[in-house]
Amino acid sequence: MKRLFYGMLFMLSVASMSLGESLKGTAYIIEEKNNAPSSSTVRLMEGVRNYVKTGWKPSKSLSWTKVNDTLSAQTFSVPSTLTRTMRQKLGVSDFGSPLVLIYRGKVKAPFSGKFRFIGTGDDVLLVRWNSKLVLEGGLMLPTVGIQSVSNSESDVVRKQAGRGFGIMKMRGVSYRYAELGSMTAGSVITVKKGGEYDITILYGDSQGKAGYSLMMQRLKNTGSAPCGLIETPVIQQIQPFRVGAAPVSSGEETARSHDSEHSESDDESLIWEVVEKVQAPEANLKQKTKKKKKGIRESKRFRELE
Repeated sequence: MKRLFYGMLFMLSVASMSLGESLKGTAYIIEEKNNAPSSSTVRLMEGVRNYVKTGWKPSKSLSWTKVNDTLSAQTFSVPSTLTRTMRQKLGVSDFGSPLVLIYRGKVKAPFSGKFRFIGTGDDVLLVRWNSKLVLEGGLMLPTVGIQSVSNSESDVVRKQAGRGFGIMKMRGVSYRYAELGSMTAGSVITVKKGGEYDITILYGDSQGKAGYSLMMQRLKNTGSAPCGLIETPVIQQIQPFRVGAAPVSSGEETARSHDSEHSESDDESLIWEVVEKVQAPEANLKQKTKKKKKGIRESKRFRELE
C-alpha cells in the first residue's frame, strides 16, 4: 500500500512534461515589514491566515513581494526536497523568507457526483473551491491557529473534524509528518458534469524542507465521507487532481478504483478542463525593480517544477 502511495506522489512530480491548458500561478516571498523581528515560520503562519481573512488577498500587515509570475501546472505535487532546491528551480534567491505559491483559475467538471480533495504540504497547503475553504493540511494550520500539528495532536483532529476534514493515517506512518506521506481529506464537494467552478490552490513553505501534494477522491453519491481520524484510508480510490490535457500513464491507471464506488464509469476522463486562467490579485503587493531586465530574461527561461 505504501509503495502505491509513494509511486503516485512520484508520478505527480512529472506534470510539467505534459501538454495542454494549465492553471497559472504566482510565487511570492513574505518579507519582514519595518524590520520587525519574526521567524520565517511565524511570518508564514500570519501571512496565510491574514490572506484568507482578507478574502484571499495579500494583507497590508505583511510585505508580500512577487518573485515569479510565470508558474504553470497541470498537476500539483513536488516530492519532499530542500527549500533551497525548490527556490533555485523557481529562480528565487531569497532562502530566508517564507515562500507562497498561488494558482488560480476556473475549471470544468469531468463528471457528476461527489468528491473531496486529499492533500498535504510542508509547511501548508490550502484549496478554495467556489469561495469556500475545502482543504487545509500540512505541518501547520494557520486558519485555526495551529503553528505545529505535532504539538497539538488532539486539537488537530478535533478542529479538522469540526469543519468536515479528515486526517488520513498511512500504515506505519505518523499522520503528523507531511514529508512522509500523511494526508488531509477535505470537505465533500458536489459537482455537475460540465459545470464551471473557481479554484485557488495555495502552498506555503518557511524553511528546511519543502514539498506538497494535491489529489482527489471520488465518493459515493449516497452517504457521507468519514472525517476526523481515518485509521484505514482506501488509497486505491485516490488519484491525482489534474487539469488541462495531462496524460494518464499506465501507472496512474493502477491507482484508480475498479469497484462500485463511483456513479459513473471509471473509464471517463478525470481531467478538469481549464476554462479561465486567473492570476493572483495585485493588491498591496510590491514588485522588486532591481535588475528588471535581467529578471524578465530569467523568467522566460523558467521551467516548471519537476
